[in-house]
Amino acid sequence: MTSTVLFAGDHLRAEMHNPDAEVLFVTFDRWRRDRDGFAAWAPSTKVAAHGFAELIIKTAQNDWYLNPDLTPLRRVLKDHTGRFRTVRSFAFSMGAYAALLLSRSLRLRHAVLVSPQYTPFPDLPPGDTRYRREVQGLDMALGDLAEVVAPKLRGVVLFDPLGNPVDRAHARLILAQVPRMVGIAMPLAGHPATQVLLETTEYGKLRALAFAAERDPALYHALHVQARRTSPLYKARLSERLARRVR
Repeated sequence: MTSTVLFAGDHLRAEMHNPDAEVLFVTFDRWRRDRDGFAAWAPSTKVAAHGFAELIIKTAQNDWYLNPDLTPLRRVLKDHTGRFRTVRSFAFSMGAYAALLLSRSLRLRHAVLVSPQYTPFPDLPPGDTRYRREVQGLDMALGDLAEVVAPKLRGVVLFDPLGNPVDRAHARLILAQVPRMVGIAMPLAGHPATQVLLETTEYGKLRALAFAAERDPALYHALHVQARRTSPLYKARLSERLARRVR
């Protein structure tokens, strides 16, 4: 497989694999508890099996891609994504935020975003202080999605409205900004909202929907309904929630 390093900065890197394909599939680095610089990351055999090109975008820190490399990376992406017939993505949490942050430069047409943040900065939405320490010193203006998101982006936003109400609030803000995307509630799915699917065979089906650029909410909802029938994690969360209600 042909591979090319499109961008290699101190903070961000972009690697293109199988660049002669017609469809580009973009994957993003996620937040990592044990992060120590750039993660080793091989191209996906599943993406290659579909005949897609894969663009892997990595960050050296849990900085939500808000660093001095972001602007030059945007220029490089604009120069290299125009020749693809379409560009798609499947991303999680911090990576899903990056998909929105870079959507215009990537010419992103469809995305499956799992538990994305509208912003990592605290109190928007109110009460979300999860990343208060990590965003200290980051440029809030650089991360303003209202200024950079592709307004015609299509796809779905998966989120857990019960176990993670702040994720529901982030989803609402994103859907207001990108109205062609569809919100899919996956109660007690966790953060990211694929934890229940990962315990079952339904996760592979979710990835297939992302590859196919599917937007039908019923198909995504059906995966969650099927997964929760056998997921120990879902059953434990449901039991805990019912017990609290009884108390």
